[in-house]
Parts: sequence; structure tokens; C-alpha cells
Amino acid sequence: MIYEIWQGTRESWIQHELTKPYRAEYEGARTNLIDDRIVSWLEPVGEWGSTLTNVRR
Repeated sequence: MIYEIWQGTRESWIQHELTKPYRAEYEGARTNLIDDRIVSWLEPVGEWGSTLTNVRR
């Protein structure tokens, strides 16, 4: 499982982050590493013990 936290919209991530050069090697190799790929965009409702998303509960 790969888990990342990004601030922004799904569309901005696809446009700006997915196309970055450092991701090219991973995207090319992942077909040999992953049987099934499920991508989800979740919205935090709160945090406990961190301020990664700046969402207060």
C-alpha cells in the first residue's frame, strides 16, 4: 500500500504531480509489482496527534 497526503484537488494532483519526472520510473515498474491498482481520494475529517492536513476536529 502506498499512502500519500496532498493538499489540493484530484485534478491538480493528476495534472501536476502524476506527470513529474521522478514518478516515471515507478509508474513504469509498478506493472511488475502490483496486481491491481485502486486509487482513492479521501477527505480528512480530523486529525489526532499531527497537523498534516490542517483539519481540526
